Amino acid sequence: MGAAPFARVRSSLRTLDSSSPPPPSDELAPGAQAGPWTIEHVLGRGGMGTVYAVRHARIGKRAALKVVHRYLVGPGLSAERMLLEAQVVNRIGHPNIIDIFETGTTDDGRPYLVMERLTGHSLHDRTHELPPEESIAILLQVCDALIAAHDAGVIHRDLKPDNVFLADGPDGRRVKLLDWGIARLLDVDARHTLDGQLVGTPQYLAPEQARGADVSPASDVYSLGVVAFELLLDQLPFEAATPAEILAMHLRDPLPEPRALWPGIPPTLDALLRAMLAKLPEQRPTMRQVAAMLETVRRELDDARRQQFSIGALDASGSALGSTFTRKLAARRRWQASLGVLAAVAGITLFAVSRIDSRPHRRAPPPAPKPVEQTTVERARPAPLAIANPVIEDCADPGMLHARGRWYVACTGGKASNVFPLYESSNLRDWRRLGWIFPSGTRPVWGTASFWAPELHETPRGIAAYFSMRSDGTRNAIGVATARSPAGPYTDRGDPLLARKQGASDAHLLRTTAGAYLYYRAEGAHDAIWAAPLSADGLDVRGASVPLLEPSEPWERGTVEAPWVLEHAGMYYLFYSAGRYCSAEYAVGVARATSPLGPFEKLGAPILASGPRWLGPGHVSITDDDRGLVIAYHAYRAADGTPYCEPGHADDNNTRHVLLARLVFANGWPQVIAER
Repeated sequence: MGAAPFARVRSSLRTLDSSSPPPPSDELAPGAQAGPWTIEHVLGRGGMGTVYAVRHARIGKRAALKVVHRYLVGPGLSAERMLLEAQVVNRIGHPNIIDIFETGTTDDGRPYLVMERLTGHSLHDRTHELPPEESIAILLQVCDALIAAHDAGVIHRDLKPDNVFLADGPDGRRVKLLDWGIARLLDVDARHTLDGQLVGTPQYLAPEQARGADVSPASDVYSLGVVAFELLLDQLPFEAATPAEILAMHLRDPLPEPRALWPGIPPTLDALLRAMLAKLPEQRPTMRQVAAMLETVRRELDDARRQQFSIGALDASGSALGSTFTRKLAARRRWQASLGVLAAVAGITLFAVSRIDSRPHRRAPPPAPKPVEQTTVERARPAPLAIANPVIEDCADPGMLHARGRWYVACTGGKASNVFPLYESSNLRDWRRLGWIFPSGTRPVWGTASFWAPELHETPRGIAAYFSMRSDGTRNAIGVATARSPAGPYTDRGDPLLARKQGASDAHLLRTTAGAYLYYRAEGAHDAIWAAPLSADGLDVRGASVPLLEPSEPWERGTVEAPWVLEHAGMYYLFYSAGRYCSAEYAVGVARATSPLGPFEKLGAPILASGPRWLGPGHVSITDDDRGLVIAYHAYRAADGTPYCEPGHADDNNTRHVLLARLVFANGWPQVIAER
C-alpha cells in the first residue's frame, strides 16, 4: 500500500467504539421521560450512546432505550438516521437480530431507539472461556443472522464480540446481533452511510474498509473471521500499539498460521479461517459457504467426542493408564480429537490423540461474570501470560524513564554499600550499566536498611529519583533524590519525603495540569494505595493524603501495592501489583477513573499473570517509543525454581528479570501485547 492511502486512513480514522465516557450532562436521570418511556437505570455506555432500562409509562412494557451522545448529534447521526437503523433491522426480521420497535427524540433533541431488553452476556465477556463446540454453535447463529441480512441487502460493517449478545431464554442461549447503527443498505442513498469516514473497530475491519473502499457482504465475512480467530485461537490475528498500525497490518501483513497457534486444529477449520481472512474480498467464501464449513467442523468435533468416549470405555478395564487418563479428562472437561491409532499391548489399549482444545490459552480466564441485563459496558480482557523477552537480568522493581532520546532503568538492589543500580539503552533492547543512584558512601543518612522500588522522573530542575527505605529499623518511608541527568550524581534531600506511623513505600509520581501527586502503598494492618499532593517540583508534600484503592478482588489476596498511574484519552489508569509477593500468584491489575484521585473502578481481573516460562510478574513502569506505549515489569524465570524472597530455601529462586511488552487500549481498558 502506498503512502498516500495510508495517510488518508490515518487522518480519517474514526472508530465508533470510543473508550472515552460520555460527558456527565449526557445522562438521563432515573424517572426522566423519553417519549412515553420512563428511565429506570443505565444498562451500559458505548462510543455512540447510552443504553437505559426503561418501562412504558402507560402499559408497563419493559425495554431498552439507546440515546445518542449529545456531541455526536448532527447530519451524520440524526433522528432520520436512527429511524434508518430501525428500518434496517425490521427489513431483515430475523430471530438472531435485536428487535427495534420504536424511535423518537428526547426533549433536548437527541434521537433514540427502543428495543427489546435482553438478559445475558456479550460474547466479549465469554471469548476466552468457551470450548470449541460451543464457539462453533455461536458462530453458526451469527452466520444465520448475517445470511438473512445479506439477502435483505444489508451489511453490518461493525462485527465484533461486543455486538454479539448471548441472550438467556427458556429454550437456552440465543445469539442476538446488536448495533446496526452503521450498517449499510446496498440500495440506500449514500448520504446515510457516513461516507468519507472510516467506521467500525480497527481490530475487526476488513482491508477494504481500512482503505476506505466500498464494502460488500465479503467485508462481514472477514470481520466474522477475526471474531472466529479470536474465539478459537484465543488471540486477535493482528494487534499493535495504535489503530493506524492495526489497519496497516490488516492491509499488508500475512495471517498468523492457525496451525502454528493450535497444532491440533481440525483441517476444515484451519482452511476456513484462512479463507475468511483473505486480503481480497473475491477470495473469501460467502456467508452461506462459511456456515456450511462450520457445520462440517461441528460434525468433526462430534465425531471426535464420540471416539473419545469410545476410547474411554475401552480403557475403563481398571488399568492404571485408563483410569489416570479418565481422571485427567474429567478434570479438564476438554474434547479430544483422535489423530492416532489404537494398539493392544498386554491387554491394555494404548492410543495417540491430540486434544481438540490444545489451543494456546494466552490469557488466564477471569471469574465467570454474573448474569446481567443487556449492556454495552466494556468488559475486562483476561490476563495474558508473562512474556518471554527479558532485556535486563537480575533487576527487580524496574523504574523506567524515557528522557533525552534514551531510556533509563533503576532497580531494587545493592552490592557492598552501593544502592539502586542504573541502566541505559538507546533502543530498549541493549542495555549498559551506568552505575548507582547511591554509590558507596552516598546513601541517605536517614536510611537504615531495605532499599527498594526506585523510580526516575523528569522534573523542572532535572531528574528526581523516588525510592523506599527503612527509616528507623522498623518503619518504611519514602525518599527523593535529585540530579541534573539520569546518570547522576544524585543528592538526597536529607530526610524522608513521606513517613507514616505505620509505614509508606512504593512511591510513584504523576504530573497533571492540575498539579503533581505522590502515589504510594500505605502500610499497616490493611494495606492500600494512597496519594498525596506535591509541590510543583515534586520535592515536598503539600497536603493530606487520601485513600484511593483497597484490596477487594479474590486474586489480590489482601494486597495492593506498587502503583503506577497513566493518563490516557481523558482517563487515569492506576496499575498496581497484587497477590502473594515473591510467588507465582503475584500479578498486575488496573483500575481507572476520570480524576487522578478517583474514584477508581477496577478491571476485576489481572492484565498480566504467571505463565509457563515466567512467574510472579509485578512492579510495572510505563514508557513509550516511536511505536507507542511500552510496559516494563519484573518476573521470575520458571526454570530457576519456585519464587522465594528469603535465601536458603531448598528451591530458592530470588532473582527477578526485567521484561518488556506493548501496552495498547481496547474498549476503554489497557491490554498487554507480546513483542515478537
